[in-house]
Amino acid sequence: MEITQENINKIVENAWLGVQNKIEGGHLLSSEKTLVFLFALEIFRIVDNLSLVFDFENQCYNSLEGRSKYLDLLFYTNTNF
Repeated sequence: MEITQENINKIVENAWLGVQNKIEGGHLLSSEKTLVFLFALEIFRIVDNLSLVFDFENQCYNSLEGRSKYLDLLFYTNTNF
């Protein structure tokens, strides 16, 4: 599956539901990073595309002042999107 403007919201909603089900089913979280990783795994499961790229802690906010310059998770199948 290619990630597009038409399907991104549904992908994110379904991935979050998968994470929620794991947590409510007893999956333990030791940190925020575990949550981000579980979310990435759900995205991978849903998209099932070898072109899928993940970047954890992407520094995409260089122009901002302060410490919060990193995006926890960036994912895409097409660099144009």
